Amino acid sequence: MKAMFLSDVIAVRKYLKQQTIIAFVVGIFVAAMSGSLYAIPPFIGFMIAFSISFTVIALDEASNWQGFRLALPLSRADVVRGRYASLLALTCYSTLLGVLAALIAYGLALLFPGVSQLAELAGAGFDGFAMAFVAVLSVFLCSTLLAVMLPLCFCFGMTKAIRWVPLVAVLAFVLFFAGVGGDVTSVAWIVDAFDALLTPVGLAAMVALTVVVYGGSCLLAGKLYLKREF
Repeated sequence: MKAMFLSDVIAVRKYLKQQTIIAFVVGIFVAAMSGSLYAIPPFIGFMIAFSISFTVIALDEASNWQGFRLALPLSRADVVRGRYASLLALTCYSTLLGVLAALIAYGLALLFPGVSQLAELAGAGFDGFAMAFVAVLSVFLCSTLLAVMLPLCFCFGMTKAIRWVPLVAVLAFVLFFAGVGGDVTSVAWIVDAFDALLTPVGLAAMVALTVVVYGGSCLLAGKLYLKREF
């Protein structure tokens, strides 16, 4: 697992540096233009996490590393766990980078209150719990999307998996509306659930749910990868 984790880190190190600089600058610009600090962690989190995730998976397929690893002293379970660990670490890193960018943007707003684009940020103030909430929510959403995508990639490879991801998304959309009977007004419970999450207990529950969903996906991907032939 550790070897696979380090392999992923080394493979994307150059791309990660580039994406970090770009996302950091763009994130502060987005905050200034939108007048919201809390949009930065999800923005940077999604931007870096998915850009680098697709890069590392595509490199596997383009360089045929998947077949090469079969000759190494790495079990398929190690490959799956290492890949899941590296992408989760990447998601947390990118989200924390977003929080740092938000803090810097807020600091600039306090230092230069005369700049009209920053004045709104300074006037809105900074809420530490709200920032923690959007950071955890960003990690949860990113990891959930990865939890859907990765088993498909381990089962079919990235090229074929890309064809299945839109189908899975459409099916989830259809099943959701079938469950509420097509009446969007009947989903007021979503608002109530969101309000419940805006508490320390709700935040802890979201962290626990992230672990359960991502861990369950890892177990599923491991079983699918064991059956895959190269």
